[in-house]
Amino acid sequence: MARTPHSPERDALRREVEGAVLAEVERAGLDRINVRGLARRFAGRGTSEKTVSRWIDAVLKSGLAGRHLAGKVKAAADVRAAQPDPAASLAEGVRGALPVLVSPSDIASPGGVIDAIAYLRSCIHLALDIAAQARGPDGKYRLTKTALAASEHLRRCLETSARISEAMRDIAELERFHQRIIDEIAKESPLVAERIMARLSATAQDYGA
Repeated sequence: MARTPHSPERDALRREVEGAVLAEVERAGLDRINVRGLARRFAGRGTSEKTVSRWIDAVLKSGLAGRHLAGKVKAAADVRAAQPDPAASLAEGVRGALPVLVSPSDIASPGGVIDAIAYLRSCIHLALDIAAQARGPDGKYRLTKTALAASEHLRRCLETSARISEAMRDIAELERFHQRIIDEIAKESPLVAERIMARLSATAQDYGA
């Protein structure tokens, strides 16, 4: 049954659409609203996508969404200002919004997280032990093939160690970059800092961070 232009059901749907717009503005920001994508969420609800899109545009153009977002930012800034150490709280919040830095020692596995460096160390010790066992009492190699295999295994372990060292240097640089971002945001006013942090969080979500 089609809704009449001003039926209670239609009015309720419009309020729901407005609520969805405000929620999306909180998540993504005013300039990143996908009107068409948002309108499609209400497909099959008795009102055309074109009409829903018009409602969304009306919310955005009326200034309601901007005022709503400004109020949320102000509230967040007030809450942070009331904390014992607002600067530390802001730094923690920014770090939470930035991509997590994963160490080469932490590699995801079906059972959780494994310490890759510890396993690599074990592999190196294994290669050295096997090479030692390939020697005879006189110090000469009795098991040449075994010694060569252990040597090749050790070479690969050292090659991997070099790559991990390079990755660790890259992570250290990224950590310094993150700290620079935090320091620069901290120089801004509380309201600007909260807006920046909200944008960072939205961007991190877009990239699955």
